[in-house]
Amino acid sequence: MSHATVASLSDVLGYRNAAVVAAFGRRFDVSPEQAELLFDDTLRWLWLCGKLRATLRQGIADAPCSSLAITPSMKLIDEMWHTFLLFSADYRQFCDAYVGGFVDHLPEAPAPATPTPATDSTVRDRIEGQLEYVHDELGEAVLRRWYVEYADLHTLEHVDRIHRSLAAQEALRR
Repeated sequence: MSHATVASLSDVLGYRNAAVVAAFGRRFDVSPEQAELLFDDTLRWLWLCGKLRATLRQGIADAPCSSLAITPSMKLIDEMWHTFLLFSADYRQFCDAYVGGFVDHLPEAPAPATPTPATDSTVRDRIEGQLEYVHDELGEAVLRRWYVEYADLHTLEHVDRIHRSLAAQEALRR
């Protein structure tokens, strides 16, 4: 597969990495089934990023969005992505083989100090475009899981508690 080619979603979902899934499961104390689903959703996310990048490179003007961003409801997908990045050789090989090249993980842009109607409108348009793109490419079930079910199951407070616990455990080991 060439460097710029994005594999089919079914091929991407056929990729397995037991070490990443196990590391995530240990770190976040989730069941093996939950860890596998989050890994699959992370693969979906990376595929979506690669697909959008390829679409934009081709100059296709009717893409519903021009960028993608992890939302608060997708926090554990983001954490799984962080875990995958720690296995850097595997991550780089996956990206090259399946999603058209390395998918950078960029930090969240800070919110403007004083939101204006213009920035609010731009953010709303970007989110609506992303939701439309996720729905069109991955379907309603994934859209609901990422933006509704995960928001209920994995609140930011829940993930923050896990991070604090992990930091405390690390401090005790030193």
